[in-house]
Amino acid sequence: MQKRRMWGIGLIMLGVLATGTLLRAQGESSSKAPLYIYVSDWAVPRAQWGAMTKLGEQDKVLEDKLMADGTITAYGENVNLIHTEDGPTHEDFFMATSEGNIVKALAAFYARPDTTSPVLAASKHSDEFLVSRMYNSRPGTYEGAILAGSEWQVKRGQMDAFEAMVKARVVPVLEKELADGALAFYEAGTEDYHTQAPGMFHVVYAATDAAALDKVNAAFEAAFSKDTEVGPAIGALTEGKSHRDFLYSVTRMTLK
Repeated sequence: MQKRRMWGIGLIMLGVLATGTLLRAQGESSSKAPLYIYVSDWAVPRAQWGAMTKLGEQDKVLEDKLMADGTITAYGENVNLIHTEDGPTHEDFFMATSEGNIVKALAAFYARPDTTSPVLAASKHSDEFLVSRMYNSRPGTYEGAILAGSEWQVKRGQMDAFEAMVKARVVPVLEKELADGALAFYEAGTEDYHTQAPGMFHVVYAATDAAALDKVNAAFEAAFSKDTEVGPAIGALTEGKSHRDFLYSVTRMTLK
């Protein structure tokens, strides 16, 4: 189990191809155009979880419109399954092929009157603006998927080596599970605009359901039991105490 602890649960959030077709080989990851992901985390008081769910349902109308006109390529709402005292309980995200389209989508959300709704006013809030060049997805709408992820602080000067390791050792496993139907998407990358210390790297994937999560975890166990270099490589290239995992239930997720 040591390799699984080192890898964590494995995981983004999300690689979406704007044309709606499945991306080709993982070997092309380095040449992919950047995918931008905007994530909002909310620490919602338990008494207002129902109100947060209703707000997410209202957001769908705008999100579908933004997807239809090409502003965004994906969106979703998630509920945290592993709570910490001050951590988020809910998360929503959307993705786009340019920074400008992320800003355009944000402007559309800010123009809505429910941005000052009581549930949002009562909730602690933080955002992340991420970028990925290793990603892939299966278009569709998913409910009941499981979003899993890990993040590490990469040592100074080691980002290229870490990205190469992820591309060579991790992405092939994710690609196979995507092709087999266990995954809806995966993505790996860094912050585009830094709110954490530079060097934070994340890997994210969405398993289609709980059984698929077990399948993906088993695939990583099998791959890393044979590839004994992965665990030591992660340990050598990252700050060990910085490693964190997360696990979310997907209320709804649409990938173009």
